[in-house]
Amino acid sequence: MRAADAFERADTTAVQQLLGRVPGWMQTPPTLPSRKTLNRTVLNARLPAPPSLLPTDNGTNWLTDQILFSNSQSLNRYSYTYNNPIPYLIILGGAYLGGRVGYEFATLLFPSSDNARRDRIGGQLVMNVTHVIQEQADLHSVDPILIAAVLRLESAAIERRLLTLWPTMQPGFIANTAEFLQSYIQGDTASIGPAQMQLRRARELEEMGYVTTRNNDYQRRLDLLNEATSVEYVAGMLHYLSDQLNNSTGYNNLTSEQQQRLLLIAYNWGWTDRFQQELQMRGLIGMIEWWPYDNQTLDEYLRWSEE
Repeated sequence: MRAADAFERADTTAVQQLLGRVPGWMQTPPTLPSRKTLNRTVLNARLPAPPSLLPTDNGTNWLTDQILFSNSQSLNRYSYTYNNPIPYLIILGGAYLGGRVGYEFATLLFPSSDNARRDRIGGQLVMNVTHVIQEQADLHSVDPILIAAVLRLESAAIERRLLTLWPTMQPGFIANTAEFLQSYIQGDTASIGPAQMQLRRARELEEMGYVTTRNNDYQRRLDLLNEATSVEYVAGMLHYLSDQLNNSTGYNNLTSEQQQRLLLIAYNWGWTDRFQQELQMRGLIGMIEWWPYDNQTLDEYLRWSEE
């Protein structure tokens, strides 16, 4: 017998003796699925376990699409949201936006909550531009309380409050950008800025000399959206309305407070044909008693300023 044959026989005998001490199920290595069985590209990675030790969907294919191959990024252990976070951001952003809209509209159902929002937003703006209010009031011979009352209410309009990231935030870049675009889409009738004034109304005030003339509508929009320069438009509008009401029969017979209230109501309506018709039909006192804008502006401003 050759030495090589003797060595091979001895080696085989040793292996058989070793296998005799091992359970039978461990002596036969499992048959792993082939490329054809998986119908997938094998990445030469370590397979997790034999087929008999994994749950199956149909009893034959242990590597199911649902477990490993639903998305190729599932093979990337360092990927976050399968490297596609946009759908999740949209869902979360939509939920947050819905909550913000729901919160702001809920405040409209409760006057105390709405006034609290206007106190925080509008009141802060009034304090920021107090010196500007006084300057414009002196320039236009208008009571500064009326200017401040308008700004407290209008700067916290619901459409401006909605365009903030959180309830305690002052309307700023987002709200101004949205209203700037709104004025382009809707045209001259869009009410924008802390004064919530229409672009056409601002242009008319400039043409009549009640406010400084701007070069173009672009600059006019920017000034309506700016806190400080919007004060001039409010003062100019109140000045113009005061001149118109002074020509109305019986206006000078009203008390100072009644004149203030009617002036604020006129700011809300504008000196339009419709307003003049209502004024003629209801009378000066009747208009004050009927329309609530003076209560929303003057009364609530006085309450806030005294707190």
